[in-house]
Amino acid sequence: RGEPPLMPRPPRQSEPPKMPPVRAERAAAPPPPPIPQAPPVPPPAPAAIPSSAEQNLAEMAQRLEAALRRPAGETVAPPVAPEPPAAPPRAGRSEPPAPPAPPAKPAAEKTSFENLEDEMASLLGRPKPSS
Repeated sequence: RGEPPLMPRPPRQSEPPKMPPVRAERAAAPPPPPIPQAPPVPPPAPAAIPSSAEQNLAEMAQRLEAALRRPAGETVAPPVAPEPPAAPPRAGRSEPPAPPAPPAKPAAEKTSFENLEDEMASLLGRPKPSS
């Protein structure tokens, strides 16, 4: 019974010297991975500059898609109306319906296509089409 414990001990003593070389190899291995990771980090920084322009384009596209989904009478009023009327309806419900009425009349006079055409012309800085 005394012999078995003596036999495992010599291999255990040989293992600790093996561990430091393995640790040294592991320490040497991590530096190469950070080097490949460093080049990908700089490209995102330059991408941050166009991101604001891309966000603006994405917002404009979403607004345009939302405008196209709306009924003809609501195409012009909702993009402007949703933000300000949020507070007035809480203050007084009878007053907000009166201000939206005038913008609704011009919307009724023109078709949704004409309103969209005018809006796109103004966004592009071009004169409104005569029709």
